[in-house]
Amino acid sequence: MSDSNRYQQQHSFQALDTRNSNTFSIDGTFRNYYQAQSYNGQNNIVDIGSMQKNIQQNKQKSQIDNSFVGEGFSSFNPYQIPPNWKLADIHRDATSVGKPKKQFNQPFKNNQVCPCCGFQINKKQINMMDNYTILSFLGSGYPLFFSFTKYCLYILATILFTSGAYNLYTNYKGTYCLTKKQIKQGLPLYCEADYVSTLTIINKANDEQAMTMQNILNLFTTILLIVLCLFYRNEQKQIDYDVDAEEITPADYTIMIKGIPQNMSEQELKEQLVSFREHDEENNDPLVVSDITYIYNVKHVKDIDKKVHLLVKQKQEALKNLDEYSEEFRNIQNDWDDKIYYVLLQSLSYLKCVQDDKTQFTGYAFVSFEQEDDKQFVLQSIDKTLWEAIKDYFFSLAPEYKELTLKKTNTVVQMTESPEPLDIIWDNLTMKDSEKSGIRKITFYSTLAITIFCAYIIYLLNQYQNANSNEGDNNADDLSIYTQIMEQLSFNNLITSTAIIFINSFIINLSFAYFVNLECYNTRTIYNVQLAKKLTIALFINSALVITFISFFVTKNVYKKGGLIYTTFYYFVIDIFLSFISTLIDEEYYYYLVKRWWYSRKGSKSRLTQEEANKIYQYPKHEVEMCYAELMNNMYICVFFSSAIPIGLAFQLVSIFLYYWITKYILIRQKRVDYQISAALSLEMTNFLEMLIPLYAISNALFEYSATGEIQVIQMVTIFISVLFSAVPVQVILENIVNFDIQVEEISYSKAIFQFASTYKKEDPFSSFERRHFSRKFRNESFVELN
Repeated sequence: MSDSNRYQQQHSFQALDTRNSNTFSIDGTFRNYYQAQSYNGQNNIVDIGSMQKNIQQNKQKSQIDNSFVGEGFSSFNPYQIPPNWKLADIHRDATSVGKPKKQFNQPFKNNQVCPCCGFQINKKQINMMDNYTILSFLGSGYPLFFSFTKYCLYILATILFTSGAYNLYTNYKGTYCLTKKQIKQGLPLYCEADYVSTLTIINKANDEQAMTMQNILNLFTTILLIVLCLFYRNEQKQIDYDVDAEEITPADYTIMIKGIPQNMSEQELKEQLVSFREHDEENNDPLVVSDITYIYNVKHVKDIDKKVHLLVKQKQEALKNLDEYSEEFRNIQNDWDDKIYYVLLQSLSYLKCVQDDKTQFTGYAFVSFEQEDDKQFVLQSIDKTLWEAIKDYFFSLAPEYKELTLKKTNTVVQMTESPEPLDIIWDNLTMKDSEKSGIRKITFYSTLAITIFCAYIIYLLNQYQNANSNEGDNNADDLSIYTQIMEQLSFNNLITSTAIIFINSFIINLSFAYFVNLECYNTRTIYNVQLAKKLTIALFINSALVITFISFFVTKNVYKKGGLIYTTFYYFVIDIFLSFISTLIDEEYYYYLVKRWWYSRKGSKSRLTQEEANKIYQYPKHEVEMCYAELMNNMYICVFFSSAIPIGLAFQLVSIFLYYWITKYILIRQKRVDYQISAALSLEMTNFLEMLIPLYAISNALFEYSATGEIQVIQMVTIFISVLFSAVPVQVILENIVNFDIQVEEISYSKAIFQFASTYKKEDPFSSFERRHFSRKFRNESFVELN
């Protein structure tokens, strides 16, 4: 770079600071970093003098009118004021849930995609009666969620019809609980007969034959549940492969590599990978690498976005009190657009300097091959043995990664199947593993503290309920069923059940979501896995284990008025109605409707930008992890108390059946899905689902012991079988011994790219900077045909 060009760059930066001193200033770090790179001879830096000429040449192009022009869209300006509400409508349609059309070999026309996000507009609407596999375009995580819900129904139905029905019948026919007349006669009181206690296990505590038969049926049920889970594991994996075959995505061709040396260029990495199959005897065709996306420190992009956001806010303030049809309004808007345009041009050059700085490379890269066969060859060449996979399952912190040695440099890197571009949380790739580990230790203790605090609150409320429970009038005649129900539905008797639902719905959900967000996971799937796991455990502790512990060891009141079975029974009854109402009446959706009406009523007088209007118009985001957590919480509580209160199985069967259909309706009609969820979330939740089997066996023994004071040998056998099954890494073994029907994509990456909803370069903050901030004429993505 010549001295005159260096001076011109320095002068341009100074001019920007002077010109925008009252509005915007590039900080010293930004300027010094750029100048340092300039003096180091970075020849690929965009010349600022050329930028200034471009501003004059493209003045009209920077003043964009976001409206329909012929059959296509004109260039898109996210900072336009006032916004085009018709474009906001189009963005809402593009981000709603619908099956996109497939098209290969050629890009979509401009009027077929949203100018903001690039998603298709006229998608096929999903019907309620369509099979859930049609949701494969959202990633395999969504079809697997509905398959998971279906198997939850199968599990409850299996327990109900093999052992639960007999349990319920013998409980009802039992005579252990005393009526009021018997109590009046002076017989020893263990439990009082009413509409709750007569349906629980305590009512047959004196029927040894029924208890023995019940334990035999429980063992049979446990074996059936194990077989059912094995079938589901097989179906789950096959659904994942079928979805992969149905939907062609960038991840089909891509691997994710971690630990690349900072001094290794993209070209060097490409040469290393291409040489991986040079001497292969069976197939001498070389590997073809179509694309490599290096990940750089995203902090620089975020800093620029903050500066641009500040400029946009100042632009809004400057236009606030002006008539949108006046000449002054147009002139001021054009001036501000030019300022933003000028800053973005400089920022683009600055980011190129950052990419040339090797210390800013994070060590992550996404490598896409021309054929999926090439990707599978690389992955299979470093496959683990069954023993290695089992060992990593128990002892490795990241069992999904495999080590790969690059031949030419003898460098060891870590490699895995790549997540989908829309699944990646790009900001978190910048953080070092040591930093993430430190944060996660803090959040672990924070979540533990929240759980203990909520458990203590529930303990105090349970103590209050027991102290104030209505024991009934023993001198009165037998009460009618209606009178008994109204007597039990008093504030004192419902306080613990209501408090549990409130604590779980608000305190636990909100605090855990906040903490997991701080833990900086690389993908949204892993974020969802961690949140769903922690919520499942915490909700179950508060909903079941805490009150069970109190009832067994503190108050010693399990079956009497105000005791454990009453609290749990009311929880089942209340939860089935509250879950139905809260799921059906989605408050986020109605808030969205009100907000959309409130802002759009201003029309052309609105001072929102087009980007802000688009966000207001898009549907609320669907959170599948919360669905998993709620579903698993209900399953755990129901199965845990199924021995003591078998009627809860029937309640939950109805509740989950309704939940399945309501969730499906809300997803396809009232929500958007911002990212594609992989099978990892469903696989992890299946691990938790299988823990229901030992939970079922242990709770059977626990509640029978509480009723009779005995534990039979057959119960210990049932517990042993169930615990042994849960300890075995079933998924790892199945993947190594079962041959699934895997279909490899035959179409090449260069042809399939037109079908992709997104690409790694399109989502990476560095490579997508130009696309996000400049008009459509700057786009270099082949996903969209440009005018």
